[in-house]
Amino acid sequence: MLLEQILGASHICVAALTLKGPATDTKPALRLTQRGLDCKTGMHPQILSEQEGEFDSDTRWALTWFEQYQYKAASYGEAETLSKAKNTSIQGMVDAGMLEAVSGKVRLLKREELLTDWVPKDNVPDWGITQYPIRELAKLGDRGEIARDLAYRYR
Repeated sequence: MLLEQILGASHICVAALTLKGPATDTKPALRLTQRGLDCKTGMHPQILSEQEGEFDSDTRWALTWFEQYQYKAASYGEAETLSKAKNTSIQGMVDAGMLEAVSGKVRLLKREELLTDWVPKDNVPDWGITQYPIRELAKLGDRGEIARDLAYRYR
């Protein structure tokens, strides 16, 4: 409630995401919102919109799905409709190791569910390429957070 009074309700991120998942500490959310950045990505929303056109179709699908469901399962029909809009296929993303599609439900795989012996290939979606390094950085705790911040700064 105090944060809403300080920053205004429209600028509050209920759960700022860190390498470890939802944060209980509000400091990361405050840092991001004070700079006008998106709480989930740490980037300015306009930059996100501009960059989305550069991503492959699987990644554009994953970004939209993640914004709506995160890692929760939802109906295959919804996933299929979105895949057609993004010019991709559910089976292709399953084959790429991004998704699970079982019993009429589809969900993005959590980082800890990704292959442990992953080797990047030419046809790996941008989404997949980013999830593996993030998972490895998370294993380093605070030092991983620092490394991630440094990567954003000097990209």
